[in-house]
Amino acid sequence: MAATGYHSAARDYLLSECAVSIHLELRCPFPSNIHPLTAKASERTLQWAREFGLVQDAERQRQAHSERFTWLVGRFFPRASESVLQLISDWTSWLFWHDDVCDETELGGTQHGLTGVFDRFFDILTGELGANPSSSFERALAEMVERFRRLAPDPVWMLRFATSVREYFDACIWEAGNRERGVVPSVGSFIPLRRCAGGMWIYLDFVELANGRKLSLELRKHRDVQRLVQITNNVASWHNDLFSLSKEMRAGDVHNLVTALQVEMDVDLEEARQVAIGYANAEVEAFVRIEQKLKASGIAALGDLDEYVSGLKDLMRGNLDWSAESGRYVDFGRPDAKSDIRELLGPRRVAV
Repeated sequence: MAATGYHSAARDYLLSECAVSIHLELRCPFPSNIHPLTAKASERTLQWAREFGLVQDAERQRQAHSERFTWLVGRFFPRASESVLQLISDWTSWLFWHDDVCDETELGGTQHGLTGVFDRFFDILTGELGANPSSSFERALAEMVERFRRLAPDPVWMLRFATSVREYFDACIWEAGNRERGVVPSVGSFIPLRRCAGGMWIYLDFVELANGRKLSLELRKHRDVQRLVQITNNVASWHNDLFSLSKEMRAGDVHNLVTALQVEMDVDLEEARQVAIGYANAEVEAFVRIEQKLKASGIAALGDLDEYVSGLKDLMRGNLDWSAESGRYVDFGRPDAKSDIRELLGPRRVAV
């Protein structure tokens, strides 16, 4: 027991060393919040997952405790109702666990295999399959869909949510196709697809779910508000790329802003990493400027913009804090500055 505790403490120390180093390089001047019911929701999610057979063996349950997906949700939506917090916690764990299944099997390496699975998921989400889900993941999804319909601000929100999920599925299929063909995406093609593949459009929809109301059409279509939403997606996605870099390099996965920059710019890893950090920090500074501009213009009087913008800040800061505390990347640490993804890739083609 003592040895186990020692190794756990050492592991946590290494995590904090690496995570704090990255955390300090990233600008994110927004308050750090967490929902008071996060721990309770986490236990309920694990119980829900066991009931649906999503986490059956002891190792998977240990990993689930370590990765702390509900703490990500608690930081994302610190003011959500208990029922919404629980639903998004279940959804997030379901999404991550299915992603792991794809990574650990041949499923994630083929466009054909993923397309069939995601098409069935989408049919369940939109009601096309009725009450006929077959796998554990399909049954769990069907149960969540019923809760989404009950809690959604209105049916139009459900349509936007379904569209965001479909784009996430399609981006995952795009990544699988790149792996099959040995293609490294250019930075120009990677950035817009990264916004979809990271699933952040889904969580931007969840801001309205957590607030209990939709943003007005006038605000949603306002150019500056749309830019704030895009920045939030970029920042969360690129911060994740910086924390997950070592994990993805070991797997030979090129779908990371840093590796895309290294290949395209023909520079060493640390230079590419610093460029990515510069991209992320510049976006945060742009967010602050645009928010100040909106406040000065008086547009907040059009509706619940302040509450919505607070939700965007929670997504950026919550993602950063969770990345520093989760065990998802603990075994990988910080990459050697001399590492070169190009040596791992071999004769792969760079897409335009």
